[in-house]
Amino acid sequence: MNELVENSIKKKLSIIVPVYGVEDYILEFLESIVPQLRDSIELILINDGAEDRSMDICSEYLNGNYSNIIVLNQVNQGQSIARNYGISVSKGEYIAFLDPDDYVATDYIEEILKAIKMYRPDIIDFKAVTFSEIDNNQSIIMNQSLRSGYYDGKEKKELLKKIFTESVWQSWLRVVKREIMVKYKYPVGVLIQDAYIFPYIYIEAKNILHVDKVLVNYRVRGNSAVNTINEKQLHSYKKLLRHLDSNRCDLIDITIKKLCVNYIYLILKIHGVKGLIRLKGFSEIIYLFYFINNYVKKRVIK
Repeated sequence: MNELVENSIKKKLSIIVPVYGVEDYILEFLESIVPQLRDSIELILINDGAEDRSMDICSEYLNGNYSNIIVLNQVNQGQSIARNYGISVSKGEYIAFLDPDDYVATDYIEEILKAIKMYRPDIIDFKAVTFSEIDNNQSIIMNQSLRSGYYDGKEKKELLKKIFTESVWQSWLRVVKREIMVKYKYPVGVLIQDAYIFPYIYIEAKNILHVDKVLVNYRVRGNSAVNTINEKQLHSYKKLLRHLDSNRCDLIDITIKKLCVNYIYLILKIHGVKGLIRLKGFSEIIYLFYFINNYVKKRVIK
């Protein structure tokens, strides 16, 4: 790291949060994260052209009292551009991402700083739990199969097989060392943006620390873009699979097999069996094979 970059880094951790259309949830988010902030941490809120009261609620809660909370404004351009903007102005040695309709555990900051101090890993990842916005019932623990520990060398290779098999790539499930994170940009105009970059970040990382604790509570919203079955989601999966297919290795093959199950499932949900006729080229036929092998076969066995 050169001297110029060293001088520009003044924080231990930057937490980047795009804000749009979350007036019903953002107060709970702020109440979970702001009391944990320390001088060594910056919270970057990017107003992505919010048209509701999201930013008003931020202003009322913060009341100008926090020098380590930065508010940036942009016209509505989407989560990817907002995150890229946040990365470009961040000053943390490590970079984290959160969504403002979720909330974090009371020891979120403590656990991350402890991990940085003890190990200084390239990646810190942890568990999260999903809950329904309708009844608050918790359902799925993400990264549940991963065991706590510091992984490098051969042990890291074994861990990566588990990570790629699960293929849970949400940005807020991990914290990444700045010098790696700045090499990557979120793609624009698609859903599932995280899966474009984090598989390659994990491959590049020399070591990983897994914290065996639930640090993020992920709200499942019925009307969110990633939970809505439509043509845009189908197109995003197709584009993602093509991207991974053009930059593949053994580990990427594992996540392709996982994601193609979702892709074929979407085709069937939107277009029915007739939609399979639209599959073109050798790659998409292989996706269908993966679907049959990884989904249908398991259902039959059960």
